[in-house]
Amino acid sequence: MKAGYFFAGVLTTLLIVAIATGGFFLGRNNSAGEEAVTPAPVLNGSSDVKNNSSPTVMEEKQETFDTLVSGIISNKDYKQLEIFMVDPVSVRIEASGCCQPMTPAEAIVQMEYLDSAESPWNFDQENVIVFALKSSYPEHYGNAVVGISEDGYVVALQLNEDNEIAKVSMATDYELLLP
Repeated sequence: MKAGYFFAGVLTTLLIVAIATGGFFLGRNNSAGEEAVTPAPVLNGSSDVKNNSSPTVMEEKQETFDTLVSGIISNKDYKQLEIFMVDPVSVRIEASGCCQPMTPAEAIVQMEYLDSAESPWNFDQENVIVFALKSSYPEHYGNAVVGISEDGYVVALQLNEDNEIAKVSMATDYELLLP
């Protein structure tokens, strides 16, 4: 548990340093008192911003979001995801009758389903299991940030065109889904 708090502290510190550094350089480039224009943050590589940014910048943004989600899920601090969710958000728990569209607050309560999962979580989107899930069930996992726990739990946060979490899918074991 202490490792989880340490990881969350390190992630928070890195985020603060990145924001401060960005603010410094933004202010430095604003020499004539002009208003600086910055694009809205993007959670993944899709959207019109992609056309204006290099692939490296988009990959870094995706990696940052994946790291953020990994920390939130590992620390079971699901409430932090609420601000990224649409209202209503669709929630699915595989092999159960649950759920339907619900408020983000209700979705956070449903995410407690993941509390029994063993850390660490693997959010490597190039992982063979993640690739198989995305290929087999693109409607639920295709445009999602997918994580697999040490004991096989699955969580997928599917993003809409505005890069907001529109669907949360969960399962106790990825083997329920893959042949």
